[in-house]
This record gives sequence, C-alpha cells and structure tokens, in this order.
Amino acid sequence: MERLDSSDYYLLSLYYNNNGNYSRAGGFNFMWSGKLYADSDVNFKDLGSWIPGQWYNLRIEIDHVAEKTIKYYLNNQLVHTSPLGPRVVRANDLNFEFDNDGSGFIVDNIIIRDMDQMAVSDVSKSQLNIYPNPASEFINIRTDDKIKSVKIYSATGNLVKTENDHLSVISIASLPKGNYMVTIETDKGIETKKIIKK
Repeated sequence: MERLDSSDYYLLSLYYNNNGNYSRAGGFNFMWSGKLYADSDVNFKDLGSWIPGQWYNLRIEIDHVAEKTIKYYLNNQLVHTSPLGPRVVRANDLNFEFDNDGSGFIVDNIIIRDMDQMAVSDVSKSQLNIYPNPASEFINIRTDDKIKSVKIYSATGNLVKTENDHLSVISIASLPKGNYMVTIETDKGIETKKIIKK
C-alpha cells in the first residue's frame, strides 16, 4: 500500500456469492488511518497498525466443513480465528479492493487453493523460480512447464518488457535499478514473482 490518509484497502477479501447475494467470509482491512483489522460478517479483530511501503504476507484458511472457522495469518503468524457467518457455505469469490482515494497497492505471489477439491497430498509449492535475485544483467526462469510469455512490470504497475519467445533467460540490462514484478505464463497457469534490479 502506497500511503496513509488516502485509500482504504480491503485485501484478500473472500465472499460467498449466492446468486448475487454476497456474504463476507473474511478479509484484511488496511484503513486509511493506519489501523489494520481482520474482519468478516461475524466479527473483527484489531491487529494494530500498518506501515506504507512495506510488504505484508496475507493468508486466509477456511474450514467450511468440520470446524466452520476462518483463520487469518499475517506474515506467517496466526493472528485471528473467527467462526464463519451462518450464511457462508463456502468462499467462491476473491477480491482485492480499494476505494481509490489517491493511492494504490501492489500484489505479488498470489496462490489460490480450492481445498474442498484437493487431497492434502495434492498441495505442493510452486516449482517456478527466478534467479539470480537481485540481478543486474539477466534473470533465469526455472520451471518444468512450457513458458508462453514473460511480462515485467515496474513497481508502479507499468509494463516495461514483454517476451513471447518461450525464453527462460531474460535480459534486464536496460531496465533502471529498482523493484519489478515478473509475470510468467506457462501452459499450467500464470505466476508472479518479485525481483530486484541492482
């Protein structure tokens, strides 16, 4: 998130969409004032304050069968557990929202797992890696999947480079120093990684 005293950010917001009737399963609210909440249709928890320009690792786990709970993780720490609202049968809608009052946000490394369709043994970490990172001249993309395209975005969200030639080595020598988001499309899907150009 860019700055305080501007937009509210509703990140990783999960909803149950029942024919256009939305129930908020849960999410993180980064308020313009600097307050941070984990909330749902049922309750909320004050998680303290957030800092502009800092990366946050957000994760939400929903158990809609046995315990009927939602667990909130901030920077890999469990920070809140809440019951699911009575109208939430499952989470079938994910949003990253903000009220566009003069500031924005960047999202990186989105992983979505439909746990009610997976066995535990099916869950595996991504096999896609970028190295070296930080890099100055080029980056290597290592994956077992066929690369279809690579797009590099600046920290402000501008597309600065596109490769559609199934390359696994991408030159970044012409890019200014800074942080970039690399979106790799393979035959298995799309994944985004953050890199630093030094």
